[in-house]
Amino acid sequence: MELLETLQMEKRAPEPVRAVMARLDDAGYEAYLVGGCVRDLLLGKAPHDWDVCTDALPDQMRRVFCAFRTVDTGARHGTLTVLAEGLPVEVTTYRVDGTYSDHRRPDGVTFTRCLREDLARRDFTINAMAYRPAEGLVDWYGGRDDLRAGRIRCVGDARARFAEDALRMLRALRFASRFGFSIEERTAQALLDAREGLRHIARERVLAELCGTDFARVDARFLPVLQVVLPALERLDVPAGLPPDSAMQLGALLRGLDARGILAAMHASRALAEEAGLLAQALDEPPARDAAAVRRALRRMGPDTARKLFVLQSNAEGMAVLEAVLARGDCYTLAGLAVGGEEMRALGLAGPQIGRALAALLDRVIDGELPNEREALLAACRRGMGESPRP
Repeated sequence: MELLETLQMEKRAPEPVRAVMARLDDAGYEAYLVGGCVRDLLLGKAPHDWDVCTDALPDQMRRVFCAFRTVDTGARHGTLTVLAEGLPVEVTTYRVDGTYSDHRRPDGVTFTRCLREDLARRDFTINAMAYRPAEGLVDWYGGRDDLRAGRIRCVGDARARFAEDALRMLRALRFASRFGFSIEERTAQALLDAREGLRHIARERVLAELCGTDFARVDARFLPVLQVVLPALERLDVPAGLPPDSAMQLGALLRGLDARGILAAMHASRALAEEAGLLAQALDEPPARDAAAVRRALRRMGPDTARKLFVLQSNAEGMAVLEAVLARGDCYTLAGLAVGGEEMRALGLAGPQIGRALAALLDRVIDGELPNEREALLAACRRGMGESPRP
């Protein structure tokens, strides 16, 4: 590893992380940054998580960090989360995984004193690198070369890696799309051949991987992989350049389908299922470009989701109208209507009549037939009541 690269990685690691590593080192144990944080540092990105691996056993780790607040994140798998100045750092004993009878997690693990054995069990070469300042980068499986080549490649036998944990197949698609990488051919073929293993994975874990995927960058040859977890999916036709917004990505992917139902069955949050469902349905409708159509879109989905829809539709004209509508303060909700239930009751309406009358007034305001003014709305309501008897 080049000296400059080493210094840059060390500088980018926060002081609390370095303190955790130093505490293990001072106690006579090895301590390496490992996995995704090493990958992200090499890419010049800020890691979201910090993982350290060590030859210290769990009880030894607890003694080393007795002065820190710790959480037994996964004692069975040798993981202790150390809170260093409020920053969570996961510290894990080197291990070798046992068999994977559920296609997701090892039935058991064996702790080892060998870093190389620990790195050999990992999914992709770009996640199988380790680093410590005194030694530099440890890269027995060619992860740095794969990063430079923009390549996703399994550590060792790809078929074995996917048989162990089927979720790795979706993770390969997520990493490739996130970084704009290709998937190495043997890994790609193993992914296609092993795709039925995804049927064993919990739906919420599948959803978590899908939520981080840029579907416009997923090669169409992997559509059969996605169809294992999304059987109704018929195509990969997602606009390029979308932000990493789960509702936008999933709404575009599931265009024309019952996205709300599909995502609810995958245990998505109600908010995500609702928003993605609105987008998936609206994408097959004509784009809103005039003020009335934009106000109708706002009534149906609110400003934030309407903006997302117009981005998905490349509807710059509608976006400009939307911003003008919001700047003017146009009415598009019952809460913004110049009359409410009190005025309707004063006219003699009651119960469901009130809701129907207000909804009808709002429709006319949105369509530009009536101004959102109290007297004009009351007059229109009186005329309507005179034209047809109240139920």
